[in-house]
Amino acid sequence: MSLSFVSASPDVAGWKYQVEVTVKNPLPRPLKLDGPSVAEKGQLRNDLFEVTVDGARVEYQGLMARRAPPSKFVAVAPGASYRVVVELGKEYPIPAGPHRVSVTFSHHNHFSPDDVDLKSEALTFDLGR
Repeated sequence: MSLSFVSASPDVAGWKYQVEVTVKNPLPRPLKLDGPSVAEKGQLRNDLFEVTVDGARVEYQGLMARRAPPSKFVAVAPGASYRVVVELGKEYPIPAGPHRVSVTFSHHNHFSPDDVDLKSEALTFDLGR
């Protein structure tokens, strides 16, 4: 799995910033991902990222989904990729000003029959520099 930087813009309350999450299915069968565990439709309902700003961890400020009904699974065909763009500024707030930011996706696909850990390499970028 991987992360890529999409965009960032300053806001009165701090920074709005987006990343794209990509999960590739290497299996010869469909991979079932728990929707809340992969920010389905770009909506955060779990603490899926590790965000640091200038070396200090940013705590998650969003909702926590407790269960994922089977209707919320995302099926990824063999060899295909699941991609979603996620706005992180509200749930992982970054104050105004120049900053060095590091984002890692890290979550366990709890409720899926494909019980896997999903973790990306760290994505590092500068804001306002």
